[in-house]
Amino acid sequence: MSTRVMVIGGGVEGVQTALDLAEAGVDVTLIDSASALEDGSGGGEICFRPKLLEAANHPRIQLLTCAEISDIDAEAESFRATILRRPRYVREDACTSCGRCEAACPVTLLSPADGSLHKAIRRPGAEFKGVPSTCVVDKRGVPPCNAACPAGVNVQGYVALISKGKLREALELIREAVPFPHILGRVCTHPCETACTRGKIDQPIGIASLKRYAADMSPSQYILMPTEDVPPPQYGQVAIVGAGPAGLTCARDLFRMGHVATVFEALPVAGGMVAVGMPRFRLPREVREAEIANLLKLGIEIKTNSPLGKDLTLSNLRLQGYEAIFIATGAHKNQRLNIPGEDLEGVVDSISFLRAINLRQPVKIGYDVVVIGGGYTSIDSARSAIRLHCRRVRLFYRRTAQEMAATPAEILETVEEGVEIEYLVAPVRILGENGRVVGVECQRMRLGEPDESGRPRPVPIEGSNFVVEADTVITAIGQLPDLSIFEYGDIRPANNGRTLIVDPLTLETSVPGIFAGGDVVSGPRSMVDAVADGRRAAVSIDRYLKGEDLRSGRTIARPIPVEVDLSKVKIPPGKRRRIPVLPIKQRVKNFEEVETGYTTFMALREAKRCLNCGGCSECMECVRTCELEAVNHRMPPEEMTLEARCVLITPRSPETLPRRVIEKLSGPGVYKIVSPTGKAALSERLLAASAAAGRVLNDLKDVHFPEEESPAPAFAPEAVRKASVTPRIGVFVCDCGGGISDVIDAAKLVRQFFRRGDIAYAQEIGYACSDDGALEIRLMALQHELSHVIVAACACCGLEQICFSCSDRRMECKRKLLKTGQADGLSYEFVNIREHCAWVHADDPERAFVKAKALIRGALARVKRAGGRERGALTIRQNAVVIGGGMAGLAAASAIARRGISVTLLRLAGPRAEGEGAEKEPLLAQVRRLRAKIMEGVQIEDIGGPVGAFTIAGRENGVPFTVKSGTVIADWSAPAMKDLPEALKRALGGGPEVVDASPPIEPDPVVSRIPGIFRCGLGGEGASIDGASAEGAAAALKAWAFLRRRKVSIPETVVTVDPLVCRGCGTCVEVCEFGAPSLVGKGAGGFVSVIDEGRCRGCGTCAARCPSGAITQSALSDEQLLAAVEAMLTL
Repeated sequence: MSTRVMVIGGGVEGVQTALDLAEAGVDVTLIDSASALEDGSGGGEICFRPKLLEAANHPRIQLLTCAEISDIDAEAESFRATILRRPRYVREDACTSCGRCEAACPVTLLSPADGSLHKAIRRPGAEFKGVPSTCVVDKRGVPPCNAACPAGVNVQGYVALISKGKLREALELIREAVPFPHILGRVCTHPCETACTRGKIDQPIGIASLKRYAADMSPSQYILMPTEDVPPPQYGQVAIVGAGPAGLTCARDLFRMGHVATVFEALPVAGGMVAVGMPRFRLPREVREAEIANLLKLGIEIKTNSPLGKDLTLSNLRLQGYEAIFIATGAHKNQRLNIPGEDLEGVVDSISFLRAINLRQPVKIGYDVVVIGGGYTSIDSARSAIRLHCRRVRLFYRRTAQEMAATPAEILETVEEGVEIEYLVAPVRILGENGRVVGVECQRMRLGEPDESGRPRPVPIEGSNFVVEADTVITAIGQLPDLSIFEYGDIRPANNGRTLIVDPLTLETSVPGIFAGGDVVSGPRSMVDAVADGRRAAVSIDRYLKGEDLRSGRTIARPIPVEVDLSKVKIPPGKRRRIPVLPIKQRVKNFEEVETGYTTFMALREAKRCLNCGGCSECMECVRTCELEAVNHRMPPEEMTLEARCVLITPRSPETLPRRVIEKLSGPGVYKIVSPTGKAALSERLLAASAAAGRVLNDLKDVHFPEEESPAPAFAPEAVRKASVTPRIGVFVCDCGGGISDVIDAAKLVRQFFRRGDIAYAQEIGYACSDDGALEIRLMALQHELSHVIVAACACCGLEQICFSCSDRRMECKRKLLKTGQADGLSYEFVNIREHCAWVHADDPERAFVKAKALIRGALARVKRAGGRERGALTIRQNAVVIGGGMAGLAAASAIARRGISVTLLRLAGPRAEGEGAEKEPLLAQVRRLRAKIMEGVQIEDIGGPVGAFTIAGRENGVPFTVKSGTVIADWSAPAMKDLPEALKRALGGGPEVVDASPPIEPDPVVSRIPGIFRCGLGGEGASIDGASAEGAAAALKAWAFLRRRKVSIPETVVTVDPLVCRGCGTCVEVCEFGAPSLVGKGAGGFVSVIDEGRCRGCGTCAARCPSGAITQSALSDEQLLAAVEAMLTL
């Protein structure tokens, strides 16, 4: 059966409870839905920061952040929880919290919790003090623009990069998905803009125009930019029939997968309909040719004038050794109107018309032109006719502008250029004389019920016929694939002879190894849809050639876009900027490109309108920036199962627990921390947490906890290699991932110290807190036989203590070096040149450099004057004394006695000292049953002795006694406690007045200033029975945890007194809060101070106040400090 305790919810209560139980020997799992434990960063809670670090690094605490309990099963004395951990997308074992990824991230998000702004990847916690400080990526779902893109372009990603002026990176991200950013930036139908959330506020982002801007304005305009290392060809050859967008995209992707693809094209130019169906004013020939030239540079072979048919069949291609074939022949056959007069001279289909223009072939056209249709081809035909100097161009469409495939912007440009558009008009017949067109008879329409396409069906209006004069009619009602080319092959047309039939998921035809996609399968669609088919086909062909399952892990379903609550999104100001165009009079005279593209100013403003719906845009800037490869955007969620004996619920737990879990968390084994309501003081919250932990420990009285291992002998930081007569010092300067080196020239700083004076070695280190960095420091120190190492990084000292300014990365830096320092015979000195230099002087690099140099010089001076001193450890006696007889004291005595610890209860004499209320009798009887020694009518006279071996002297009913104890619990609810002399109160670590201090010296009210002495009964005699009992249980828990340690180490900075210099003034006795100094007599009636190392906490207060300078602090002697100051002030 598991003896683990599960604590649900972090915060002050969760962390304190976990620490209390872990110190008592209980294995704890602390579960919090947040990405890091935080202290709240308000008021006295800053005092709690060290506890966060202590909990995260405690060997008995398993910390699970980004975790939520999805279900739990409760049985007798057992709980089995299913836990789902959200990925943070950053490896905790690699991230050093340097912040380079955060600085590079182009996405700024609004926090739904407090309205603050933060980057999509960030260091968690206020002022970067969250634990763990590993960066976390904020992903909120698939943005609507990404979900709408058929080709899978990371739209939000490249828009975010453009907003920061990172054009090369934006273009690389676009090219990851599509090989034609210049073309698609001009002709894409941009379904992403239709889906854009910004459109619900004013107008969508100009996404396509931004794509064009990134492509056109890149420093490497029209030059291939490889997005990854391409493997050498290693698989079979592939034939691709059709050099349109689908075919060329498939060829590009296959090449990147390591396949050789040859493209066969029927036309004399590559590009398909892009090459022959789009006029120059929409897509300049030079742009198209440059994009295709990029593909040729990859090694893709395109064979033009090679149509599929009688001379080149699919069977021929198989015989030539092609193991897979992709058919992407497009839809180049114009649909007929099927009305009288369609075969008259002067009737031209739009495909032939536009092809002739693009191939620079002769074009016959009259002066009075009618265009039939409402798609892009009809618009392009009408605008081309205007440029051929036709006198009048009219476009007839049988529906309204809302149903037209062309965009409103293009319709507007068409009208501006002089094309007359008439809606709800359909041709009935084409009129002719002498075999040539002279007019068109039309009929007015109205919209009826939706047809199979979902659009309203046009319904003729009887008697509305009219005739218009025309000498040219251009038909543009749609295209069909030309399936006659398959008469000589293995593939036969289907779908009523209109298209080819394929598996919609894999695009494989009925013949294995032959695939088809693009317009030949779907009919005429947009270019981006064709590109999407090319990408899908490449994946299928790659799997086919490797013998893999074509369908595994794939779907045709579009991702579900995230729903954005606009009330919780920061909305950047600004309206959509229309892309600039040539003046009307200028553009109708030629075929030059109409849209000139965004300027830099316009593009940046437009990109900044993005709402960043999906949170992280996956632009991969963080991946490129992180030198340690800690960021992994494909990190999956983790589901795990956890068994526990007890479950402890903190006040913040209900916020994240599902209702079904809350309903199951009741009954035995479930504990709730009842924290004070309102804005309770930190001490009250900590007391509630410790009380809950005490209740848990009491109920686990049948569980045996292994004893803690005694600490190994240690040396103070100044310990040196005994064989070294002269110190051999090394200096290592950390770059901190740019946190230091971006401001301070680290290489120059190293040169200042390399092999100068007593410095035997100096080196620059990328990350001193990483495994590789720490190992490199250690190896170089051993290789150069160093005795002392100065690490200039982010840590301030080499002490074991955890202060308010510490972070988990500083602790990691020190831990990885100090744990091997003794074995290696190395002493480490740390200098914080990040916060003290690089950060505080970020705008003045020279000043930061000079200051960093001075701090290192100061460290050198300290090291040269360091002496060696072996640290000791004190043995803790395995018994306890409880002073006071209130409810809290009785509860404490009972709880600790249950653990088999010998307890002495000292019930003080005085008014109502015994508190003989009936409510105390059951508890007092229980203490007696547990064989605790109870002394009545006690008067305390002295409390002394070292930590872990306290001596309490006094009288019991007038009889002197002395009790030695490993731990002491003071019950301050006993009235007589208030009458104790101040010296005794101080010896007990202070009473309620210390707890009430603001800010508190120690935020935990149960813990006194002196290790091993604990408090309870702080609520006074009037406290409730439950409250007093809870305080007693909390104190007993901490006392039990202290006893389990068996030994307590003497601090590294313990002080010593020079008896020849000390004049016995007693200043040290007055200022010491721990009772460490005492005056003892020496000859001729004089006195000298003696330090009890067991009580000394190494704070240095006495050394600073000693008027004779007789007190010296280990590792921080006056000689060292003065030498350091002198060295820092030396120019």
